Amino acid sequence: MKKFLNKVVPTLIKFVPVCAALMLVINSNSTSTLMNGQPEVPKGLKKYRKFSEWAMAYAIKLGYIKEEEQEEYIYGLDLIMSLICTDIVMIIIGIIMKMIPQVIVFGFMYKFIRKYVGGYHCESSLTCLMSSSTMCICVLLAIKYLPYNLGVYIVATVLSIGVLFAISPIEAINKPLEEIEVKVFGKRARIVLCITLVIFGVICAFGLTEMVKTMAISVVDILLFAVMGKIKLLNYKRKKIEQN
Repeated sequence: MKKFLNKVVPTLIKFVPVCAALMLVINSNSTSTLMNGQPEVPKGLKKYRKFSEWAMAYAIKLGYIKEEEQEEYIYGLDLIMSLICTDIVMIIIGIIMKMIPQVIVFGFMYKFIRKYVGGYHCESSLTCLMSSSTMCICVLLAIKYLPYNLGVYIVATVLSIGVLFAISPIEAINKPLEEIEVKVFGKRARIVLCITLVIFGVICAFGLTEMVKTMAISVVDILLFAVMGKIKLLNYKRKKIEQN
């Protein structure tokens, strides 16, 4: 067993820095939490530190990364661990409610749109996990029990995307965007929203009722959290001005 682990672990560790670096690249092209310009690691991510530090120390020992790059790779791995936990919980919810396809569509849309649009951010990964789980359950219940009305879902989706189009991007409090970033993320957000609208139109044309409901309710939910994020940001800026 020891010989097997001695062979397998170094091979697995070889891919860890690659995944961590990829996560940093993905996050650097997002309106969400980012290493650059962030004063400290978010509190919620610190619980993954021991594993991340061990993995990166082992990667340094094997010569896969340089010691001076360790902190960035650790942070990237922390983010991966946090995302995996959230995704596992959402999949479990989907299995329990027997709505796996809906969970996958909702999860993909939420991450795909929110990446550039931005929105509400919790103070810790625990509250983020809890709110994500609650949100997932509410969305699935809405998909399951709301009656199907194509006209209502089309109007709700178009209006939601229209509002998101107007207010994007919504910067996170711990990652203020520079003027050029606002333009870049705003452009990307509007492209993503246009793509979403086209896909929704195609699904409507093919009469895929369950997917129409899933996409419509997901977009409305994304709008809700985007508006909450915008309000939180405006309140933060107002308090900052009052303090000065």
